[in-house]
Amino acid sequence: DPATGECRGLLVEGQSTNLLTGSEEFGNGGWALVGSTVFSDYTTAPDGSSAADKLIESSDNAPHLVQRAGVNVTAGETYTVSGFIKKAERTIVRVSTYNNLTAGGISIDLNTGVVSITNGSPVFRVAQLAGGWYRVSVTAMAVATGTATNFGFFMLDAPWSGTATYQGDGTSGIYIWGAQLEHGTKPSSYIPTEASAVTRVADT
Repeated sequence: DPATGECRGLLVEGQSTNLLTGSEEFGNGGWALVGSTVFSDYTTAPDGSSAADKLIESSDNAPHLVQRAGVNVTAGETYTVSGFIKKAERTIVRVSTYNNLTAGGISIDLNTGVVSITNGSPVFRVAQLAGGWYRVSVTAMAVATGTATNFGFFMLDAPWSGTATYQGDGTSGIYIWGAQLEHGTKPSSYIPTEASAVTRVADT
């Protein structure tokens, strides 16, 4: 338990693959920035490393997000996207799936942990961790086979009101680390990747 330190028992997981490359590198070519920039290795990540990035909004009146493109999904299969998020100047984040995945999204208030559904009927999970971090996941089915953009992490300047567009200030942002896209109906333990997808073998 991250709050009490009490042992919850043995974690035994099946095999899973993080299909994303550069899972901690939101400024690399696999990620597309919209109305935002990334400062790499900006703060301490949940694993104690200094690999967490800061996503900073532009000064445009636009959506401010990082989204993932170029990851192949197969129609009819179920996927779960997850990421570790921590508040900075912005405290509300929307996690949304779209295009080749069933459209669905949630927003989370990183001050309170309160979750609101923004669109669709997403299956989601939110886990509060030490140091102000949250791990947020959304599960969706692939509606088409291909590599179109599948999901995004959006910053918001206020509770969700039907649009992700707002006037940025050029300096505010959030911290983000450890993105994962995997087959299945729930997130498994985080699997870091660099230049290629990585598979964790089943525990025994």
